[in-house]
Amino acid sequence: MNGPRQLVVTMFSGGRGTATIARELVRDPSIELNLLVNAYDDGWSTGEIREHVPGMLGPSDFRKNLSCLMDLYSARQFALEDVLDYRFPQGGASSPIEALGALVEGTGETTGLADLHRAFAALDPAVRTCLVEYLRTFLHFDAGTSRVFNYADCAVGNILFAGAYLQHGRDFNRTTAALARLVDSRASLINVTRGENRILAALKEDGELLEREARIVSPQSDARIVGLFLLPAALDADTLARLRRLPLARKRALLRKLERPVDVSDEARDALLRADVILYGPGTQFSSLLPSYKTRGVAEAIRASRASVRAFVVNLDRDHDIQRLTATDIVDAALCQLGEDRNDTGLVTHVLVNERPEPSASAVALDRTRLVNGRYKGAAVVVGNFENPGRPGLHSGRIMSRVIRQAHDAAARRGPKALDMYIDLHKRTMALSYLVQEFTEVPWLPTFSQVRLIVNHVERPSVETPPGLQIEGVDHGVLFSEVDVFLDWLRSGSSEYLATISGDGEYRLAEVLAYINLLEESSFGVVFGSRSQSRHQFFDSLQAAYGESPLHYYVSWMGALCLSAAFSARYRVIFSDPLTGFRIYRRSAIPDGVRDRLLQGPRPRGTVEIARLLVQGHVEIAEVPVTYRTFRGYTDMSWRFRRGLRNAWSALG
Repeated sequence: MNGPRQLVVTMFSGGRGTATIARELVRDPSIELNLLVNAYDDGWSTGEIREHVPGMLGPSDFRKNLSCLMDLYSARQFALEDVLDYRFPQGGASSPIEALGALVEGTGETTGLADLHRAFAALDPAVRTCLVEYLRTFLHFDAGTSRVFNYADCAVGNILFAGAYLQHGRDFNRTTAALARLVDSRASLINVTRGENRILAALKEDGELLEREARIVSPQSDARIVGLFLLPAALDADTLARLRRLPLARKRALLRKLERPVDVSDEARDALLRADVILYGPGTQFSSLLPSYKTRGVAEAIRASRASVRAFVVNLDRDHDIQRLTATDIVDAALCQLGEDRNDTGLVTHVLVNERPEPSASAVALDRTRLVNGRYKGAAVVVGNFENPGRPGLHSGRIMSRVIRQAHDAAARRGPKALDMYIDLHKRTMALSYLVQEFTEVPWLPTFSQVRLIVNHVERPSVETPPGLQIEGVDHGVLFSEVDVFLDWLRSGSSEYLATISGDGEYRLAEVLAYINLLEESSFGVVFGSRSQSRHQFFDSLQAAYGESPLHYYVSWMGALCLSAAFSARYRVIFSDPLTGFRIYRRSAIPDGVRDRLLQGPRPRGTVEIARLLVQGHVEIAEVPVTYRTFRGYTDMSWRFRRGLRNAWSALG
């Protein structure tokens, strides 16, 4: 049986600007993450690599993303991260070629680059073998060319990219996929283009030409960038001299004539079309991000995507390329590159703008005068403190993940979010007045637009309730009435959540609200409330229920432990309290296949059988501590035993 479909998030990324967001998203097993990156970087050692290997694209941003997407679960993986990020020393007395040769040949010599040798020695043997082959390929190529490669401050990861590029038929996209598999990347890292080799240039409003990507990210005047161009080759000296003599309009016209557009890759198009959420990530806008939006076919793929959320994450601080730009200016620049200045088809649905508690001169400001009813060009503007409190200048991955999921859930809901609660008091109907009082005191609103309380074995209470709260009485006489309620809710209910509470004791309704908030911010689909998380509470409950019969006391105690062990052994899921009467279900987290099996198969014989079917359907279940109290004289030993035996039998499948 297939598990629930993952939420597909596709994010336009640069180098490290989206790292904290990406790291948080890949930690969530309910999310499939795709990162779309362009390869126009040509600064420093990346530019050196591109000049040394004809046709090679810029690997730097891909290397940085691979480092943050690695699953760092062992010393070998940490060593791999060290290898990718290792930089050759600047101004070294000798070339590192001999030291790299020692690595390739396995001579064990560590003269120079001792840290790199140690990191290589700690790698997984299969990974080390593959990386050594990439190094050997690069060194062989280097030996056959007359150009001298400058290793100073070059990342080893870039060298490995170059070797892999040469080994994979000079196909940059194949190279990226191979390296992602090698490092066990937890997300898909995709080149936004088909691998065309282009030089990125920019034109400023004062006529200054930034003839390569390295200049776009470097210190510059505060004049705005008014044009981006993808050129087939670096501009030669004569063309540069000619451009400098021309006025702004003619410079733009000539650059457009020289430009050679690129097309979106099949992998990038597919990632956009399948996305539930599209993120325009933060980063160096005019080098890492806006050129990606400029790619032919990107806007069309976003427009045709099923994504209900297309959120633009505004930079926290101004970079060299956006010194004078406000948040809305940056959105305008993105829409311009997407070819839709007015956002008529909703290419951007949300704009996420950080607002610090204290004003900051470096922060990207929001021009509120351009908003209309809290929206900009039809997109909802969400303002909040999205910064990592421990690392100023970086987005908080946890906060951003929560905001993104909330936006998706809000967009995906067909109607107002509602909650149904079913409570079987079982012979404690005299406690109804206290239940109603607690129900009306819990602050259900504004979390829910409607909350319906259904109480078994009582008529509808004649009590006034606030708008949005409703109380009903029913009369279910079966042993597991909550099973029938659950099935009816699956079959014909309209609420997103169902809470069932049954037993001869008392739970707290406020904990229903608290744990629904847990479901809202997590990948769990069901909550089970454990009464045994507190040792004293567990034994006090048993004492109240069976204190008059030592035999029943010990049989119940051992029975609960044995049922938990049996369920764990059979289904490889540990529940400390499988017999709990406190359960919360989330409709959107229950896959169609699980729902069909529950509704079309035989009626579950007990609540543990429902748990078994949910586990087999890969629904994530959270077990949380709940407060539970039993009352001497009001417990029903025979009822408890019958439920326990029926549940134990149903657990066997």
